[in-house]
Amino acid sequence: MLAAQIVRIITASLSCLASSTILICILKSPARGLCSPYSRIIFGLSAADIIQSVGIIASPFTAPSNTPNAPWAVGNTGTCDATGFILNLGGTVVPFYTLFLSYYFLKRVKCKMTPHEFAHKYEKLIHIIIWIFPIIAGAVGVARGDFNPARAGSLCMFADHPYDCSSDPGTYGNCNRGQDSSFDALYILVIPFLLTFLVLIVNLMRLTVHVFLEERSLYNNNTAKRRMKKDQQPQDHNENEPSSLRKSCWEIFALLTCSCFLTQSIQEIIDDTARNAESQEVDAPLDTSHQSLAMQSLVQSSLYIFAFIFSYSIIVINFVMAAVGYQCPTEIFWWIASIFWPLGGLFNIFIYSSQNIGHKKKRAWSF
Repeated sequence: MLAAQIVRIITASLSCLASSTILICILKSPARGLCSPYSRIIFGLSAADIIQSVGIIASPFTAPSNTPNAPWAVGNTGTCDATGFILNLGGTVVPFYTLFLSYYFLKRVKCKMTPHEFAHKYEKLIHIIIWIFPIIAGAVGVARGDFNPARAGSLCMFADHPYDCSSDPGTYGNCNRGQDSSFDALYILVIPFLLTFLVLIVNLMRLTVHVFLEERSLYNNNTAKRRMKKDQQPQDHNENEPSSLRKSCWEIFALLTCSCFLTQSIQEIIDDTARNAESQEVDAPLDTSHQSLAMQSLVQSSLYIFAFIFSYSIIVINFVMAAVGYQCPTEIFWWIASIFWPLGGLFNIFIYSSQNIGHKKKRAWSF
């Protein structure tokens, strides 16, 4: 258990450093800064990850000094309450901001909403709700004595005190704090988290289907324009005609194939459209601006969601198994959670950095 705590502190420190780097890059960016909803959402996501990382790092030290098997614990009930409040705040806001980001991309692509329109209609209210809910929930948890050290003082979280006293009072004694912590955590933490997780998946599916249909529609329109242009030109019956016929057959085959392979077909349609745009001269230029917006939104949203799922999957599995009455193996759970759960900020900086590099290389649109 002590080794798992060391690993968790290291991974949380890496995540905190990565998220701090994102905040500095956003604040010091002369061109973008906090001028767009995308930057502000990423800023909020990174700030929440820093708060969560601080809570993870501080928990083994701020647990009450009389916690069993907790050699680093030098705190008291008050310090554990404060750390539990911080950890709950960051751990709740991170999934909320990930959901907020997916909602922003969905509005930008599906509803054709500009960043200014989104900021005016939705952004401020959503930011307020994201922070108000966990602050109130955390205050309730502190007032009800729900934040207590987990096994070996590893985390100050929703737990009873002494640990496991609710399930086995004969072994651990009667509870003096947090006897209703499981019930409170269900409504304050578990249900909002699982709902957020499910809505994230739904948003990703909606965005993927919309982008697929839109890219296929653009491909069909551009193909029709090229064929119309060819029909208006004099036809030379020479050796190049069989080649043109073969190309048309392959285009029809590509259209039929794309309905069967979602992700692969989208990329093939884009590549084919780009090649035709370069190789043929058409009076009406191809409209690829929105195509780029849709595809880049899908890629960015997918990466952030997958990073979140990868980091929090063990937490979700534990919630689900606890709901059905099955307890995860403690040792395996703590090791997997210690390695992957705190790494969200590290994953985010890779995604954010790759997106910024893409902007510099391709002069792409602004989110």
